[in-house]
Amino acid sequence: MKKNVLVKILAILVIVAISLISFVGIFVKNGNSRVNLLPDYQLSKDLEGSRTAKLVVDTSTEELVFDSNGNVSEDGLDEEGNLKEGYSKKDEPINQKEALNEENYKLCKEIIEKRISSYGVNDYTVRLNNENGEIVVELYETKNTDTVIYNLEYLGEFTIKDSETKEILISNEDVKSAKAVYGTNELGTTVYLSIEFNKEGKKKLQEISKNYIETKDEEGNSTTKKVTINLDSEQLIETYFDEENETGLLQLSVGSASTDASIIQSYLEQASSIAALINSGKMPVKYDVSNNNNLSTSVNQDMLKICIYSIVIISLVALVYLCIKYKVNGILLSISYIGYIALLLIVLRYTNVMISIDSICGFITLLFANYMFVKYALKGISKGMNKKELVKQTYIRYTSILFPVLLIGIVFTFMKWVPVASLGMLLFWGLIAMFIYNYITINILLEDK
Repeated sequence: MKKNVLVKILAILVIVAISLISFVGIFVKNGNSRVNLLPDYQLSKDLEGSRTAKLVVDTSTEELVFDSNGNVSEDGLDEEGNLKEGYSKKDEPINQKEALNEENYKLCKEIIEKRISSYGVNDYTVRLNNENGEIVVELYETKNTDTVIYNLEYLGEFTIKDSETKEILISNEDVKSAKAVYGTNELGTTVYLSIEFNKEGKKKLQEISKNYIETKDEEGNSTTKKVTINLDSEQLIETYFDEENETGLLQLSVGSASTDASIIQSYLEQASSIAALINSGKMPVKYDVSNNNNLSTSVNQDMLKICIYSIVIISLVALVYLCIKYKVNGILLSISYIGYIALLLIVLRYTNVMISIDSICGFITLLFANYMFVKYALKGISKGMNKKELVKQTYIRYTSILFPVLLIGIVFTFMKWVPVASLGMLLFWGLIAMFIYNYITINILLEDK
């Protein structure tokens, strides 16, 4: 008997601990502040608010310098910016007329969607006007929203060029993938942009690494042949090679720090941003962001609060009813019910569920299902049913009722529309947690008559 009491007390303490972790969090010191180790809830556009950006086809021109053969040249101006003999200048549109077609507009839309997804943004809408190429992006507001929208203007053209002749040695077509990585030693942490090349790119990189090196003549004078690594018109680095590269992997240092976690994180974000542009591919059309506006949430926040408070009050009233009607067993399973709510909130954090009106409805459904589950168990035990038989009958009854809901959750999980997919994940994991959690708590907490 004493052993059973100790087990019950231990189970209640575990439930209390889960509840404190879920409702309060786990905070650790980070510099001068404290951060919660639990991931933040992800709110959808209708709850968090959203940002809209309109991208229009760039109609501006640029001044290009041509050599005597009509080829674009970067060597046609002297130090004072005047044309050299045999060269000419001409204004050319940023986007050539033949590039402005529906096929390229659709490709740009696909690339933009890849870029947005690479930043971990799940709830977004991209709309394309097939006639003029105008693209409207709407995404929910996060700390990365400004960065995401800023990077939509990039063509994403990655090149490695001869630093003198500006000849393109490697381009996007030669890249397999890019990612942000870091390495740590006794001096601190260094963040790198790691670029892996495909089969053709690997051959080109190996050849470049043999030619773009530092050499010395017979008199001991050094000559260094360098390359520039560029993203669009921005030069990321100018460098040369110390040894032949046979791996097909190029790592560019973005920055390093000894202990400051915030600086290291900023370098990682910078490297990840460049990697996202490279991985999504080069856009065939150059765009400008014509406007960038904040949108209010589509849900009235006061009404949302009233809805949440109503759920809390109804739940408390229902639990008080269980406590009064079923006394000790009612109190124990009411504590268990609160623990299930806490567990469900932790599931929301760790399964990347986007909290929306749909998922809130799913949450309410799970709470109601769990309440009926618990009430049925209490009703059975109060009638003198053996605990083993009670668990069996309860699970037979509610498995047959909730199994179709579980199947719906599985189907919804694979939907491309984020709110529906989030609802599916919530129903799936919520029901799995319900069956496992209640099996444990009913067996431990309930007292046989």
